[in-house]
Amino acid sequence: MALFAAHHRRLFRYTLALLPRLHAAEDVLQETNLVLWRRFSEFRPGSDFYAWAARIAFLQVLKYRKSTRRQSFALDDGLLATLAARSVETSDYFDTAREALQKCLGKLRAEDRELILRRYMLGDSGRKVAEELGRPQNSIYKSLRRIRQGLLSCIQRTMGQTVMGGRA
Repeated sequence: MALFAAHHRRLFRYTLALLPRLHAAEDVLQETNLVLWRRFSEFRPGSDFYAWAARIAFLQVLKYRKSTRRQSFALDDGLLATLAARSVETSDYFDTAREALQKCLGKLRAEDRELILRRYMLGDSGRKVAEELGRPQNSIYKSLRRIRQGLLSCIQRTMGQTVMGGRA
């Protein structure tokens, strides 16, 4: 149960990357979950649970594609397999980057963090943020650019430390 819970979001992102629509990815993930539960006795403790689960998800994606052949898919099965393998290889990197982003957001000044959250998490337009804060719109865009550059530098430093063995 702990392994399943720890990797559920990653499996969803993986499935979503391989299918054209959100509802299809959700349906395939539900089928994958059922197969994982039924076949859990085949999992070798100590091996990579995510890689094992992703392989099952990939097979479920292929099954879904076969059952919906009447729909047009732009990718052939070989290319899909290549993308699936690459997705498994890079998922740890993106999880690490997401963790670094969270740490770096926590280091921002409160007003900078609020600006980033309003613009990107809430989806407010630069114009709306400028109006609500009583600032010129170009000032908001300049601040956002400065904050993004700072976040990128922080993420790169944090990930560099992580890659070198330490956690920032």
